[in-house]
Amino acid sequence: MFRLALPVLRASSCRRSFSTAQTVLAGHNKWSKIKEKKGVNDAQRGLLLSRVARDIAIAIRTGGSADPNLNSSLAAVIKKAKEQDVPKDNIERAIERAQGKNKKGEVVTYEALSPDSVAIIIMSD
Repeated sequence: MFRLALPVLRASSCRRSFSTAQTVLAGHNKWSKIKEKKGVNDAQRGLLLSRVARDIAIAIRTGGSADPNLNSSLAAVIKKAKEQDVPKDNIERAIERAQGKNKKGEVVTYEALSPDSVAIIIMSD
């Protein structure tokens, strides 16, 4: 009769080590790094654009004119904004907003009393 020769398994070779560490796969945090950098850059850019818009509004109020040829402080603010790569559209929009031409987003509220002392609040854009 035939005998089969089976390999002898030792207990130490069958054991797997237990690890609680999380496995890290290559490339899985690439977007999170990009997202963090982009978030910081976008926040800084937003602060820059709002600061430029505020400076333009102040220059127009103090200088009295929205024409950079007549208002030297406005011309200086626009020159500084262009050096900081602020888009031309943003500069023009800030000038229109400071002049009051752009009334978009302004909310007017009316309050009234109807018969039987019922208060009515009317809001319009």
